[in-house]
Amino acid sequence: MSAKDDKCVSFAHVDETIEGAAKAILYKVAQTPGRLLIAGILAGMLIAIGYVFAYMTASSLFPYRFVFDETQHALVKVHIAELIGNDAASKFAIDSISLCKMIAGAVFPIGLIAILIGGAELWTSGPQLVSYGYVRKKFDLNGLLYNWFTAYAGNWIGAVLVAFIVTFGTGMLLKHPFID
Repeated sequence: MSAKDDKCVSFAHVDETIEGAAKAILYKVAQTPGRLLIAGILAGMLIAIGYVFAYMTASSLFPYRFVFDETQHALVKVHIAELIGNDAASKFAIDSISLCKMIAGAVFPIGLIAILIGGAELWTSGPQLVSYGYVRKKFDLNGLLYNWFTAYAGNWIGAVLVAFIVTFGTGMLLKHPFID
């Protein structure tokens, strides 16, 4: 062997990688309905909380608000200086929409990180990972559909629960997001 061969790292072939993923994913299909549904609800709640964090941080920096104008019966775009006064606007308003988007993009992954740490079941892993096991004949179509529908139902329940709590429990989305 030459020195060049010693430095070469061998990687698994694509078929070996897919086969390993198909074997490793069997636990998702073998979960009890209660455990899978609870893990799905937790994932839906965590991703919704990540969205709420991103919404609140970005909306607090966004310089414009959409306010319902009763005379026009429509939403009107208003600068924050008109809503809270020029002194406060000069202190707190940032006129960079790109910065708002960047901060929202940086804060939203908190929900994804919490899902990974907590071991919750986000539906988006199902179409890819669980499909590997089905294609490799590790389980039948019932196992695939069981995982997809149970995880999706759990994600939906968790997200709607957080949306309901944030909207009606705290009133956060019923009022202006910047003015207390």
